[in-house]
Amino acid sequence: MARGERAESCTHWFISYSFYHPRDWSDTAFDQEHENDLEGAIISVRKDGTPFGTMEGMITVFHTDFFAFTPAGSPYRNGHETSTARCRSRWTTAPTA
Repeated sequence: MARGERAESCTHWFISYSFYHPRDWSDTAFDQEHENDLEGAIISVRKDGTPFGTMEGMITVFHTDFFAFTPAGSPYRNGHETSTARCRSRWTTAPTA
């Protein structure tokens, strides 16, 4: 099951995508299978007067791994979390949930 949501402030849209799996199977003998798995992403988009805004950052989660991404020019900087990689955004539709 997939779900998308959007929260809005005066300056940003915060978009989240969640992917729920009732059971997560493993392809290797060393990885544990388990029930009730959730992965996803949270994207921060600054409202800049354009229809799509400007993406400033994204955090993804997969099991116990969290990855932070920032596009070039993002105001987000390394603080408590290290940025994993740079990313490029190319919105094709307005950010909606």
